[in-house]
Amino acid sequence: LIERSLTVSPVSVDLIWQNDSFVPPFYKGKALYSHQNKITFIALPHIFDNGKEVSPKNLIYTWKKNGSVVDSASGYGKNTYTTEGSVISRTLNIEVNVTSPTTNAGGYAHTIVTPIEPSIVFYKKNPLYGIEFQTALSGAVNIKNSNEINILAVPFFFGVTDKKSIDLTYIWSINGSEISNTGSSNQVFRKKEGTEGNSFISLSIENSNKILQYASADFNLVFNNKSSL
Repeated sequence: LIERSLTVSPVSVDLIWQNDSFVPPFYKGKALYSHQNKITFIALPHIFDNGKEVSPKNLIYTWKKNGSVVDSASGYGKNTYTTEGSVISRTLNIEVNVTSPTTNAGGYAHTIVTPIEPSIVFYKKNPLYGIEFQTALSGAVNIKNSNEINILAVPFFFGVTDKKSIDLTYIWSINGSEISNTGSSNQVFRKKEGTEGNSFISLSIENSNKILQYASADFNLVFNNKSSL
């Protein structure tokens, strides 16, 4: 009778990421990675020694970006790696190898992140209830029982910390003509007494510090009482 005892130590590495793109307060989704933004990758290793999980600070990390080792980000205890997209936008293929200096146990993880275009979402700003984040405006927007409407434009995934950042330029237009004295994230549109019809409203936003970050959006503002927001 031959008996053999084996000790199996499971190893895994979770690889997550976060970036500095803007989303509005209470937004429940992930802030997506857009062109030229900074993005941080975080390795969460699960390596055991004598039944206890080794602290991430006591492991050795080797980071690779698009197949090339990033020496400055690799080393003892370096479980994060931050990079910034260039003006030549491309998909990021990130790999990390994690090893224990005491047990030689190791793990591996990789992820692919493709930059997306920033976007704009319109909301109504109610004088009594504030911003109606529960309803995004698109298509035909009707002014009913009111002579004016305050529209707020929210820029998603731009590389700023505030929608009022001086790096963002807002250009509003009505029926193809730029509205003077714009530059704000919100715009008030008023209905002329006795008029009906619709106006084509458009907005473009660009980031002066990141030339690849640009977005545009539009809607039709309808002046009648046939439908409601």
